[in-house]
Amino acid sequence: MEKEMQLLNSIMTPAIQGAIAEYTKWHVISAAGWLIFGALCIAGAWQVWKRREQFEESAPAAVCIAIILIVVGVATLPVNLPNLISPRAYAMHQLIKDVRGGK
Repeated sequence: MEKEMQLLNSIMTPAIQGAIAEYTKWHVISAAGWLIFGALCIAGAWQVWKRREQFEESAPAAVCIAIILIVVGVATLPVNLPNLISPRAYAMHQLIKDVRGGK
């Protein structure tokens, strides 16, 4: 691991460091936005669930909507947490993929 870190440090120019900084900023903003979206889905599901009796005939639809919102909200959390925990690593990975041209 030490050898790889020395190699990485030897090729880090100010331009590459600037690009990584911009990618890192984008990853943090993107992950935060998706986490807010997930939290809003969960909050919306909670509100629908609390008021499901007010929907009368469409109560089953309200329950389905609440379940879908919970699934979407919960699914966004683990997918985006790594981007907030180590955004620089994800930024470097994405930069390498962009330069290499791969998916």
